[in-house]
Amino acid sequence: PINRLIDISGEWADKEKVMAVYRSQNGENDYPQLVSALDKARTFTLPEEVTFAEGFYCYTPEDLRQSLPQVTRAAIELYLKRHSEPD
Repeated sequence: PINRLIDISGEWADKEKVMAVYRSQNGENDYPQLVSALDKARTFTLPEEVTFAEGFYCYTPEDLRQSLPQVTRAAIELYLKRHSEPD
């Protein structure tokens, strides 16, 4: 799960150009359209001037003291806890 949104409004034109380089990989799915929609949707909770945002997971200092398998397991458990159906 992401816990940080980064404003990429100023970089969006460059990101579109880079995605266009890989047009041959968009045969079944329109990857640029999907990415555009996702990056646009992430702005709903951000200030009006933010038109595109990317999501990241920011690890805490405690996370960084653990092994990768431990951190991965904790992230998966957090995701499952947030998305599980109520008993």
